[in-house]
Amino acid sequence: MAERLIQREVSERQIDVRVSSAGVAAQVGRPAASGSISALAGLGCELSEHRSRPIANLATQVDLVLTMEVAHIPPVVSGQRELFLRTFTLREMLRRSRDVGPRGQRSFEEWLHALNQGRTAKGVLSSRDLDIADPFGKEACEFKACAEQLNDLCSRLAVNMWGANPLLI
Repeated sequence: MAERLIQREVSERQIDVRVSSAGVAAQVGRPAASGSISALAGLGCELSEHRSRPIANLATQVDLVLTMEVAHIPPVVSGQRELFLRTFTLREMLRRSRDVGPRGQRSFEEWLHALNQGRTAKGVLSSRDLDIADPFGKEACEFKACAEQLNDLCSRLAVNMWGANPLLI
C-alpha cells in the first residue's frame, strides 16, 4: 500500500523517482490482499495488478529502503553498514526528518547523512514505537485504518523529501 501511495505523491509532483515494493517474507507473484485492494481503492489508488516479490538483493540497488516494521530491518540490511544507513522504518524516517528538517535544497545524500546523525542499529532495533501494524488476515476495517494511516505518513514523507504537493496549493 505504501508503494502506491508514495507513487501517487511522486506522480503529482512530477518527480523522476522510481518507487517499488518488496517483502522480507514475500512469495513471488502473489496478488495483494483483497483488504489492501479495497482500502486503497477508497483512497483513489489501484492495487489489483500488484504482485509480490521478495526483497532478496534488491535493497543493495536502491537509494532508500523504507520498512513498515523494525523487525524488517535486519533481514534487509544483512549486517551491511552502508545499507543500514539507507534503511529506515517509515515512522523513523518521519521522526528523524522532523528533527533535522525537510530536505529542502540539500542533496539527498546530505539529507541522508543528517538523518543518520546519532543513529545506531541498537537504538533503532530496540525501539518499539516505529512499527505500522500489519492488517494481513484481519477485518476490512483494519485494512482501511492502515491505508489511511499510510496515506497520512506517505504524504508527510513526500512533503519532507520534495516539498508541498502542487495539486494542493
